[in-house]
Amino acid sequence: MDALLESCINQASKPDEIIVIDQSSDAKKLEYLRRGLGSPRLIVLHRPLLTGVTAAKNEGLRHAHGDVVFFIEDDMRLEPEFVSSILDAYHSHPHLGGIGGIITNYSPSRLHRIAYQLLFKGDFLDQRRLIYWGSRGEEVREVPWIAGGLSSFRRAVLQDFQFNENFEGYGMGEDIEFCWRVRHKYVLAIVTGAKAVHLSASRSRDKLMVRTRLAVRWHYYFFSQLVGITFPSLGRYLLANFGLLLSALNQAAVNRSSDPLIGWILGIGDLVRLRRNPTELVRDLG
Repeated sequence: MDALLESCINQASKPDEIIVIDQSSDAKKLEYLRRGLGSPRLIVLHRPLLTGVTAAKNEGLRHAHGDVVFFIEDDMRLEPEFVSSILDAYHSHPHLGGIGGIITNYSPSRLHRIAYQLLFKGDFLDQRRLIYWGSRGEEVREVPWIAGGLSSFRRAVLQDFQFNENFEGYGMGEDIEFCWRVRHKYVLAIVTGAKAVHLSASRSRDKLMVRTRLAVRWHYYFFSQLVGITFPSLGRYLLANFGLLLSALNQAAVNRSSDPLIGWILGIGDLVRLRRNPTELVRDLG
């Protein structure tokens, strides 16, 4: 959180306000923010009863002002030109409704990239990854969706759409689900000059199992509720699910743990158990 707030305050184009949604049980946990930064633009809202990232976004939006609202997760560090690059893009591309930036420290191996593009096809291919891997200079690239933790939207978009609070906890896929609805009315893009570093914590074995399980659940939700069940999409879904299995096997080998594979198996079990109630697939595992 410290790194994010410092990078927000040090932007070349200063934000009008910074809103922090504190979902911790201890109201004093982020009290130091109000004192330490000494910024009248900082608003800390203690909301311990909110159940996840989408509820926090909706709550922050209710208190936000301005024509463009940014949503940044607390494990990001923005480069100084992040905000100005996005605002410049809105000015030069008035048809855009939402703009995201890029993560600069996401660089898997060449083999990983090739395998990903072979196994994830059509709507299951996340174009954000391709832009992260191959961005050069400053471009505005139109995309189907942008990263939820590194995004911005015009006020008009946020008046028409709210974040889906069925996505509890971590909310895997909530950004894609939101953008899937938005893109039918507004154009979305990534600006490669708006750069950030993802300061993700090292993943414990338990987290690897949970994330793999959530990925299996999310991909079925995406297939059944957003893409739509057809013979072509079924083939692409099964191929993507095979890709998730290979990824779990690779993670198991790298971490010398069967937990990622167990996560994949548990996810498949969830699909069998919850297939008639897909909303449960995007709820927190607890």
